[in-house]
Amino acid sequence: MSADHLRQSKSRFLLLAVTATLALVALPQAASAHGVVDPVATSFLARIGGVPAGLQAKVVDGDLRMWLQVPADQVVTVLDYERAPYLRFSSAGVAVNENSEMFFLNQTPAAAVPRQDGPNAAPDWVRVSNGHTYQWHEGRLQSLSGVARLPGQSLIGHWRIALIVDGKTSAITGGLWFRGAPSVIWFWPIAVFVLCALAAWRLQSERIDRLFTRFATAAVLVAATVAAEGRFLHGRPGIAWFGFVELGLVAAFSAWALWRVLNDRAGALLLTATALLGGWLGLTLVPTLLHGYTLLAQPAFIARAATVICLGGAFALILWIVRAADPLGRRAVATAAGAAVIAGCGATAVHAPIGKVTALPASLIAQARPIGVGPRFHPPATGPVLGACRATLGSRYGVHLELFRANRVVIVPAGIGTRAPRRMLYGRVMAADCYGELVTLDPTGVLYLRAGTDLHLGAALRSWGLPLHGLQRAYVDGRRWRAAITAIPLSRHAEIVIESGPMVPPHHSYMFPSGT
Repeated sequence: MSADHLRQSKSRFLLLAVTATLALVALPQAASAHGVVDPVATSFLARIGGVPAGLQAKVVDGDLRMWLQVPADQVVTVLDYERAPYLRFSSAGVAVNENSEMFFLNQTPAAAVPRQDGPNAAPDWVRVSNGHTYQWHEGRLQSLSGVARLPGQSLIGHWRIALIVDGKTSAITGGLWFRGAPSVIWFWPIAVFVLCALAAWRLQSERIDRLFTRFATAAVLVAATVAAEGRFLHGRPGIAWFGFVELGLVAAFSAWALWRVLNDRAGALLLTATALLGGWLGLTLVPTLLHGYTLLAQPAFIARAATVICLGGAFALILWIVRAADPLGRRAVATAAGAAVIAGCGATAVHAPIGKVTALPASLIAQARPIGVGPRFHPPATGPVLGACRATLGSRYGVHLELFRANRVVIVPAGIGTRAPRRMLYGRVMAADCYGELVTLDPTGVLYLRAGTDLHLGAALRSWGLPLHGLQRAYVDGRRWRAAITAIPLSRHAEIVIESGPMVPPHHSYMFPSGT
């Protein structure tokens, strides 16, 4: 094999590695039944106003969770939404009441509360910790987020978590604040990096190439270290040991790579590794550019600056790699870069206000659709219950259904396949008279089917009460369905997209709650 062929083979291998790695690092953050795990930014922030003497409490992840520490010689009971006992702190540790409504709500996925349970049910205490601290998902912190806001309003309202401290009634109190997305100006540095890289490409100057790549690589390495510090040490009651290990690895690589860059000893492999590191950390921190509050170990300005430098520098270095590669490699990296932008930014952009989406790439904007207004886009559950209607939910598996009409999202309602009377909490069915073979518990589009059920989409739409006419296209797991839409089987973890009107790029999969 000649030296030229060997060089081209190495180039192809390197660029294919870039393609695979970019696709992997661009995957969205893991999600749970209560939202994104370990978020880096939020539009709503819960703050504590008062805590009973001797206790320590902290809000975790913006408005998602509460952390509480109780002295070993005190007995403290946390009451749930209906003022029934939920948690008990004592000298023996922490116990949870498995007859509490919050116990069922905080399962993953959340379970329907049995009809016989309620605030007067006898507690069933099960010890969950031998220590004196505990953290749990707390819906009262975020319950005000749906309240209509006046222009410029920041304080949304006040919340209260009832306690019994050594036999006396008390509470943890606080408020919920809102802050809109930061200025779209934050996206301009990314565009500047890319435009400078394209300009250097056009000039075809070896000296300018060397100066630009050295500058971009050094900027990404410094920003990546700052971003890693904020990401791995970000504001929680305790930091796991592997957070320090991850930060140490990033800092060690950045220091070594920066030394090589400053001494003009950086090769293509080092630049590729730097682009991957910056792209990974930048995509992870994109929510800081879309939400008002950052949840990192640094001020918001520093976190956002590190994010845009990581993203802009990484894209610029990828362009340099494309330029240095052979035609096959150029196509591979171009495809990988596009996939990284769509997958990484798309995982977070759904939380951004529609008015800010115009700052994102055109390929991502093409996938965004607003939620429709009125009964056409919020059709209620009016159809019949399918199969035997049983008093308990039982074992279920999940299927995800998305429906688009007139270029708008149609909401799949909660309560399909259930029989009244129903008890709702924050839009979720917590209890019903009985449950059929196919039900929806919340408006997320997840259909819960009884194990062993053999149903098709037509049955699901009839149980919803949705007219079957006017459905134009269907996709299953991202692939076009060519047969009758009503014949689509409701198989476990299927991602089904139904459209009428303009074409919407379909999703290929859905992050189902564990246990389904």
